[in-house]
Amino acid sequence: MSREFSPSRTTENAGSGGVDTNSGGVKQSVVNSMSSSGLGLSFGTGLTYDSQGSGDSGFGDRWMSPSLAGLTFQSGTVFYKTGPNTTLRFTPGSTAGEFDASYFVRDVLTEDTGSGDYSLLSPSGAIRKFDDTGKLISFTSPGGEEATVTYAGSEVDKVSAGTAGNGWEYDYTWNGSGQVSQIIYKVNGINVLKTEFGYSSGKLQTVTNYEAAISSSSSSSSSSSGSSWGSPISTSLYSYHSGSGLLRHVITPSIYRQMVNNGITDPAAASEAQLNAYAQTRYEYDVDGRVSDIYTNGGRYRYQFSYDSSSHTGGGYNVWKRKTVVTRPQDVQEVYYLNAVGEVMLHQVEQLSGGSVTKTWNTLYQRFEDTYARRVLTANDSAIDTVNESLPELVTLSTTQGLVTEYQFNSNGLREYVQVMKGAEPSGSSSSSSSPKVKSKLKSWTYVEKTETGLGTIWPVALA
Repeated sequence: MSREFSPSRTTENAGSGGVDTNSGGVKQSVVNSMSSSGLGLSFGTGLTYDSQGSGDSGFGDRWMSPSLAGLTFQSGTVFYKTGPNTTLRFTPGSTAGEFDASYFVRDVLTEDTGSGDYSLLSPSGAIRKFDDTGKLISFTSPGGEEATVTYAGSEVDKVSAGTAGNGWEYDYTWNGSGQVSQIIYKVNGINVLKTEFGYSSGKLQTVTNYEAAISSSSSSSSSSSGSSWGSPISTSLYSYHSGSGLLRHVITPSIYRQMVNNGITDPAAASEAQLNAYAQTRYEYDVDGRVSDIYTNGGRYRYQFSYDSSSHTGGGYNVWKRKTVVTRPQDVQEVYYLNAVGEVMLHQVEQLSGGSVTKTWNTLYQRFEDTYARRVLTANDSAIDTVNESLPELVTLSTTQGLVTEYQFNSNGLREYVQVMKGAEPSGSSSSSSSPKVKSKLKSWTYVEKTETGLGTIWPVALA
């Protein structure tokens, strides 16, 4: 939901992927991707998978490229999604071409009402521009360096910055099924790296990287044309459940090499039993499409997931709505209580013995602002008096012990300072009461106003 604070949903990590503890969906990344930051511009070919997403953006069902993310439109509302749980939502403002960001998002979206193009100004000063259909057409660093995205019809053809003699580019090749088959990364016009994408029944199966071969007759690598490629330097492999089509096995490059070295010359053709024995991660799902089990390290470790919901009514952000329990190896259990928008209200770690809980640690409690769902308070274990699922607010805090941290915001919605105290404020009390709570300020921020003509105003942190 925001670039400034922690994400709204906690994921249970499993290597380069994980499970959304709010929805039970898989969030997986491709581990062997290319990226660069030349000329002050960051771009990469990394992909993310969302088991509860939909569609094919050119990389197979439910996979997308965050670096090429565009805008989507629904009844006047504009969405900018760069991956699972990272969607910015903008609704039309009172002035034509201006939009209001939902929650506490500081990005500013504007529309050129003449051309229909859109500009997204980030808090850092970086700008991304989109055409009237939502496709990304350029992005600019805070320092003013610009990269452009060109298309052949509706398909990305090239992403480039600078010039052929002083710049970089990513060249895209597509297959006849509307999917990217190859990306070549060039620096100063010379081939450097190549990624090839393999598909099976329309789903991403392999991602393979190559380095450009360097001419042995040249003493300088910069004089090589980079026109030929050596052997693959890494390959990752992905398989899917035959019925649901959801991601099942993740074979990382190191595991892929191990399979080849052990005589499985084509891991993409390996049997289910072989994939189970080698997979870095294996996902299993319940009838609702939520993850029920994760097996890691060739099935050696199992993580079980169960889901529950409360009957509490009301849409406040401090009412618990969902509960996810993750049973880990070695009789350890993690419990997540989440509010209506998937923010973690309480995280617990429990020790089990014979299937029963013998000890519970409340590792994190969070309280949120009613209007924008921003985090305004956290408390550690010793500050928590009781946890009661029958209460909508779930947690009762001690007023006399334990570390409690408060987060304060200024009138522009920007974080102003963080302070700590021993125990929480008594219910109904305020800082103006006769015996105010002693608080210690840990950190504070000041901001400067910066207006980008025609794009809006941002508030970067003032330098000391």
